[in-house]
Amino acid sequence: MASDRDAVLVRRGLCWPALCFGPAWALAAGLWLLAPALVGAVALLFFGLAAAGADIPAQIVIIAGFQVVVGLNANDFRRWALTRQGYAEVASVAAAGQLAAERRYFESVATPAPPPPAEPIHPDIRPDIRPESGPMPPNAPISAP
Repeated sequence: MASDRDAVLVRRGLCWPALCFGPAWALAAGLWLLAPALVGAVALLFFGLAAAGADIPAQIVIIAGFQVVVGLNANDFRRWALTRQGYAEVASVAAAGQLAAERRYFESVATPAPPPPAEPIHPDIRPDIRPESGPMPPNAPISAP
């Protein structure tokens, strides 16, 4: 398993930077093949709708809808790319922000401290001294030392 230094946190849900700046976000996230694919898809939509005779407001609405779909799936694209690079999803953490998510994750994977040693039941009984003959039979007489 990789060390905790190699951990990458990817949030779930809408990615605002991908929604607003799709190809630029893809390049910043290291998704080199996704960036030209997004540019090509938007260009194809734009020229396809223009060739079909769609007016400008309709084109804007359709391309904006495409960008919403990109924003909703952007973190899944990033997660997929990390999986292809050899990363594995090991946990899902719900938190208000990145720092809180990191704290919750690292607290959950931290090894717990060993429990303190048990105290003897009676101060005269020492757990490290055991009879050499094994357990006493149930009705054995008890003799005084």
